[in-house]
Amino acid sequence: MNLVSVSICSRRAACAALALLLGLALAFALGTAAEAQRAAATEAQRAAATVAGRVVNATPDANGGNGGGGAVAGAAVTLHMQTLETQDSVRTITDAQGRFRFEGIAVEPGVIYAVSVRYQDALYGEQVSLREGEPPPLTIRVYDAAYDLDVIRVGASSLLFAGADRATQTIAALEIVKVVNDSDHTFVPGNQGPMSLLRFGLPPGADGLQVDTRLLGADIVQVDRGFAVLGSVPPGTHDIMFTYRFP
Repeated sequence: MNLVSVSICSRRAACAALALLLGLALAFALGTAAEAQRAAATEAQRAAATVAGRVVNATPDANGGNGGGGAVAGAAVTLHMQTLETQDSVRTITDAQGRFRFEGIAVEPGVIYAVSVRYQDALYGEQVSLREGEPPPLTIRVYDAAYDLDVIRVGASSLLFAGADRATQTIAALEIVKVVNDSDHTFVPGNQGPMSLLRFGLPPGADGLQVDTRLLGADIVQVDRGFAVLGSVPPGTHDIMFTYRFP
């Protein structure tokens, strides 16, 4: 009798332990599934971002226009997505309040994101970081255009002789020119002919020219006795660096 009682008690204890283990396993499985769902939702949020902002005119409202921070409606805004091998873009139009919005943007490693807008022949833009989720709303400031070189001056310039090559009898030079726009307009070159370009002189016989500038969309063209930078110059100070060799 005692042996039977002990056997029954052992079976009941084993069943209770088994039920407890099954319950713990089920709870763990449910918790793991919920965590996986949360991780998947977080990954989905990271994988699709929204880039939004506003385009405003920062030129003071001297002529009754929309300057002084007013909204720029109907402007074409482009979101650029570029890697070392590929580039893609999408475009939208600002609303009456100058707002723009890009939704469902795929966030991928190795992709550089930037937003640009062209206003009165000048190009403006900002790089956008999506590494830590959606960025705060952007404010892209544009300015009324000025086509007169009087708004541009040279703040400083320096010349460095980097070395001499005895074999070719040439000298390597580096020049840095600080271009300053003190106005509240963006200088746009070329509207009044070649002499309205942003021009830089070179010594006779110079070759191997390389130019570095952060002016958006700038192109370099050869002109008499030097070169010109075809790029709009917004208010502020901008460095133009160039190297060349001359005899």
